[in-house]
Amino acid sequence: MAIGVGISGPRGGGGGTPSLADPSSFADAYKLFRSDKGFTMVGSQIERWDCQGTNGGQALASSSTYRQSILANLGKYDFQDMWISQGANFYQTGVTAGVQSNVVLQTVYQTYPKHNPMVQYMTWGDQNATDYIMIENGISSTSRIKVTIRRSGVTSYNMYSFTDFDSTNDQRVLVKLTIRFDGTQATAADRLKCYSGKTLLTPVATSGTHPSDVDNGYDRHSVLSSHTSRLSWGTVGLQAVWLRDLSVAEIEENIDWIDQIWNI
Repeated sequence: MAIGVGISGPRGGGGGTPSLADPSSFADAYKLFRSDKGFTMVGSQIERWDCQGTNGGQALASSSTYRQSILANLGKYDFQDMWISQGANFYQTGVTAGVQSNVVLQTVYQTYPKHNPMVQYMTWGDQNATDYIMIENGISSTSRIKVTIRRSGVTSYNMYSFTDFDSTNDQRVLVKLTIRFDGTQATAADRLKCYSGKTLLTPVATSGTHPSDVDNGYDRHSVLSSHTSRLSWGTVGLQAVWLRDLSVAEIEENIDWIDQIWNI
């Protein structure tokens, strides 16, 4: 996993728009936010991000304070990623996905690995609700990625080492995560899996018992943090959700697509 350069503001890049075929799993992605499509700007800031998935709709800044900036991707496909400046309260309501035994989350973002306390980067639901799946990164005892499931107010989580993402010092790191929840697994420890690119990670710490199904609290998809004291920072280029399991082959096909775009 490549280390991102230390960015202090928007950067230039792109050039040309060669064709790039979507991976097959995008056809039935329930949520699909991708940074080459769907931004509505107010001046130089993103107010809305239209979902390209089957659920449709859009994620919105809850007020003008939480509009986000735009950043040219360094790859060759002219993606314009979300540059997070006021990293909270950018979300979609009315998702109404209901209770699910299989959910897959996939995201690409770039962040500093040493936030303390940890900060949220994508939540299936809302971190203030009693039901969600949430991705955080930052410092526990050392640099970590944390995936938390909350079901009916009961929390379980897996923690993964940020050393898996080639983190050194405090440079920004490009993170390509796939979170695979399968509540049909008989053993609770097998229900939550995390991939960095195509690599299945081993948890360095766990807590609680993962449930047999998950729900979406407040019927939301939260692109950024829902708590103003825990702002998200960095960039976001992709967020996707499937209400089914993805095969390893599908995950790898998606990563091949991702690697052509976010390849620094």
